Parts: sequence; C-alpha cells; structure tokens
Amino acid sequence: MSDLFIAFSLGLLSAPHCIGMCGSIATALLMSAQRSKQALSQAQPIRMVSAGGPAQSSASPVSVGAVNDAFLFGSGKLLAYVLLGASAGGIGMVIGSFGPLPGVLLRGLSAMLMVAIGLYIAGWWRGLAQLEALGARLWHPALRMFGRIDMGSGPNKLFAGALWGFLPCGIVYSVLGLALASGSVGKAAAMMASFGLGTMPFVLSAGGLLQVAGKALAQPLVKRCAGAAMILLGLVTLYMLLGISPALHSH
Repeated sequence: MSDLFIAFSLGLLSAPHCIGMCGSIATALLMSAQRSKQALSQAQPIRMVSAGGPAQSSASPVSVGAVNDAFLFGSGKLLAYVLLGASAGGIGMVIGSFGPLPGVLLRGLSAMLMVAIGLYIAGWWRGLAQLEALGARLWHPALRMFGRIDMGSGPNKLFAGALWGFLPCGIVYSVLGLALASGSVGKAAAMMASFGLGTMPFVLSAGGLLQVAGKALAQPLVKRCAGAAMILLGLVTLYMLLGISPALHSH
C-alpha cells in the first residue's frame, strides 16, 4: 500500500472528525464570504440559508456561489498542506542523513497516532479529548481573525483557506509524520497534497450540504466505521515497517 494512498484515505476518513472540529470554521468562512457578496449587491442582497433551514427562492445561485467559495477555501487549505509537506520533506532529508532509524521511528509514531485517532473517532477511547479541547481553544482566536478578512476577492479566500490549513490537527500531524519519514521534498509535498485532496469532499460539502453531511457523519455507525478504517491504516503502516526495519541491521 503506497503512502499516497494512505494519505488520501486518511483525508477521506477524517470527515467525521472534521465535521466537529472544523465545521464552525467552514461555516464562519462561508458566512463571511456571503456577507461580502451582500455588501457588493445592495440592490438584490443574497439571502442567507440559515443553519438547518430550508433554501429560499434564491437557493440556486447561493448554492453555486457557496460551492465556488468552498472550492477557493479548499484550494488554499490544499496549498498550505503542500507547503507543510515540502517543509517536512526538507527536514526529513536532514534527519535521514543520520541513518534509517529516525525515519523508521517517525513512521512508527505516525502509525500509532493514526490508531489513537481512529480509536477516538470511533468512540472507543477518549485519550485524545484533552488534545482536541486544546485545539478548540486555539481555534477561537482564528475564528475572530477570519471574520476580519475581506472575503470579497478570490486571493483573500485562498489566503483564508491557507490559514485554515495551518491550524493544529492530530490527523494532519499523523500525515506529516509520514512526510517527514519520506526524506524527500517532492514525495512529502505529494503526500500532503494527496491528503488535502482526500479532505476536499468535506470542504466542498460545506458549500451547501454541510447540514445534511453533518447529520450523516455524526451517526455512531459512520464514526465507528471511519475510526476502524483509520485504525486499520495505522496497523498497515506498522506492518509496512517490518519490511523496512531489516535494513537497519545492515547498517
């Protein structure tokens, strides 16, 4: 199983976790973008769709515009992941100069973090609850900062999405661990790009389907399945280390 596939799968499986952790950020960004559009079209103001409320007569243009906004935010987020991956790859090249052991340890730690996050998402272990609470506290200032950005232009939306990508997240850290272990700037950047593409369905759903998607992703069965799949990816990553570790004995 390739690292790119593992990274993409982690992005897809992160949705049940992201709907709780990032849902407020996605909503804040989209509402800010809609307010900017209202300010630019006072003659025919865009009618907001309230949380959980039905779409009004202008639902079609609002939905298309919201999806476009979500795409820009997601593209900025993806760019942030690529930059993080390239940085991690550069650091990994330096670490790799000390031999294969640091890379193996990084992959092992990343795999164990995947397992821990999977257990947490599935609701089988609450050991990461404090870490999640810390992340939520760090995100509150970010929400206020997003509110001060003028979302009337595409570049600003890309910038806001990039800031979103730099916010702390345990799942991102697990992929960054793999990126560090890759020992290559190109491979690490591609790995984080693959992860970012895996998260895009969630980001785009924020453009009009967040309420529906949120209810579906919050179902216990969905969370257990996603958590179990993430645990499996972590165990597969640990198993892949068995093919790497014999190389340590030759050094």
